[in-house]
Amino acid sequence: MSRLSMIRVGLLLPAFVGMLCACIASNPAAEMNAIGVQVIHHSAHCGPTAGAVWIDRPEDLSLPSQFSPGSGSAQTMQWDVASHGALWISMGRRPTGGYRLALMRPTVPVRNGTADIQVQWRRPPAGVLLPQVITAPCLVLKVPKSGIRTLRVIDQDNQTRFTVVVSDSSVPNR
Repeated sequence: MSRLSMIRVGLLLPAFVGMLCACIASNPAAEMNAIGVQVIHHSAHCGPTAGAVWIDRPEDLSLPSQFSPGSGSAQTMQWDVASHGALWISMGRRPTGGYRLALMRPTVPVRNGTADIQVQWRRPPAGVLLPQVITAPCLVLKVPKSGIRTLRVIDQDNQTRFTVVVSDSSVPNR
């Protein structure tokens, strides 16, 4: 290597290292953390409308017209409203059995205030004989509020099914 080439490398190398450090420092992944979510209810009969809803207080969850028996007792459907809320996810009305929602991972990544909750959006296989019964699968998750502004429900194919803004009606003027 010639002396001129060594001088160029000596001048360019610190600049390159500086740019690399700046890129790493501004990387959004550096602002990523994770939260734990818990299934507190699931059922095959929850209501006709597909969607996702943020629920601040357990008493808002116990609407008799919204939920039918499934997993989840009155005790598991309680939470500390200061630190947690619930996310209700529904597939809506389906014409047969074989549809189901399931949480894929209890640890959920959070980036810039958005938590990506991955669920299995199960549909029955084509050509299979199924009971002709109307179902409306749902899943209710207990979710920590800390640092969360938005929840995205993503299926196993990485398709965003729903986006929900987290609100807290127990805290005035938020």
